[in-house]
Amino acid sequence: MKFPLIWFGAGMLFLSAAVFFFTIFTNLDHGFWHDEVISLKFASPDFDFGESFRWWANFEPHPFTYYMFLRIWFMIVGFGEATAKLFNPIIFVICAILAYRIWPAERRAEFLLFLSLNMTSVWSIFYLIEVRSYGAMLSVSLVAASAIFALQHYSETGDGLPRKLWQPFSYLTACVILLALLDSWGVLLGSGIVVFVLLRFPMLRAQIMDKWLLFTVLTIVTGVAMLQYLNIVLIYDGLTSLGITLRNFTLDASSWQVIQIMVGELFHHIYVTGRSEIIVAVAALVWAGALVLNRRVPVAEILIYLGPVAFAYGVVLVLHAINGQAYYRHYSSLLLLPFLFLFLLSTAFRARGMQALPALAISLFVLANVASIPFFERFPDKPRHIGYVKVYQPVFR
Repeated sequence: MKFPLIWFGAGMLFLSAAVFFFTIFTNLDHGFWHDEVISLKFASPDFDFGESFRWWANFEPHPFTYYMFLRIWFMIVGFGEATAKLFNPIIFVICAILAYRIWPAERRAEFLLFLSLNMTSVWSIFYLIEVRSYGAMLSVSLVAASAIFALQHYSETGDGLPRKLWQPFSYLTACVILLALLDSWGVLLGSGIVVFVLLRFPMLRAQIMDKWLLFTVLTIVTGVAMLQYLNIVLIYDGLTSLGITLRNFTLDASSWQVIQIMVGELFHHIYVTGRSEIIVAVAALVWAGALVLNRRVPVAEILIYLGPVAFAYGVVLVLHAINGQAYYRHYSSLLLLPFLFLFLLSTAFRARGMQALPALAISLFVLANVASIPFFERFPDKPRHIGYVKVYQPVFR
């Protein structure tokens, strides 16, 4: 009897959505961190756009892109704590729908599991309700990873080539541009995507050459929009403004210490409790068993999913080796999660291979995610409230 993967995936998504929306809606009223107040100050329609832009140009080491989108959102739905906290979750839902549209129809059951992994990550949920650009970057990264999955599927099956490649490649191009305009780590991940996707899919290089004028215009427009990074570098302390060090990063830290901290923080931000770490260890064993029994040698998956991640970390290590500065914040690698989750998913399943064991492995990863969520507790209350935005004055450099 064939394993009912689509029904299994639907059940997992239903439970994951319940966890996701319950956690979101029970944490909409717990205040703001100081950096969220900055976001609200720059995006509030109560202040003149020119004035807000000048505040940003003299104060903030992140691009203005997110604040512009947030300002448009406030102009549509109104300015308030709940509407501010719902902005990123709504972007996530929209991006999930877009990802579903480009996901191969015959692999939709796996999409349900992929979405479940992303919806139950405590790190994802925590930053989706934080009024900063990181949640938006996570959502865009979800679409980018899905587009790469579609490219891989169509290139392997040869179904509808090259016509079917154009849609996911168009989405991926838009995602790379958005990532680059949201944060410096979006630039790193987007650059890694460009390098490894073009390396893996030579037919896309031919499409770029055929549509060279379109891609030339897109490159120029993106380059102009990225001039905001020049303002950040000039106003702040050179390139260090793109990623001031955190706790253990010092000028004396070795590259090995830097990678240890980055990878360690990535793991411990996903699995924050002892019980979740035990469950994820079991899940990893089951996942490895699925690879062996399905005879998977995931060379292509390593290239297209882990390659961009390694590229981002690699650039950080090179820059650290050059001048001793680690361009990294503890939330920087949040946007890498969809790529890591999709690597686990895409390597566990195989066309016409067994499905029960891979499904068990992914469900255990989801369970490990849920075990990290303070499901019956609120996230910690934050010190600022919405009224503070009106009286807060940025301290310019």
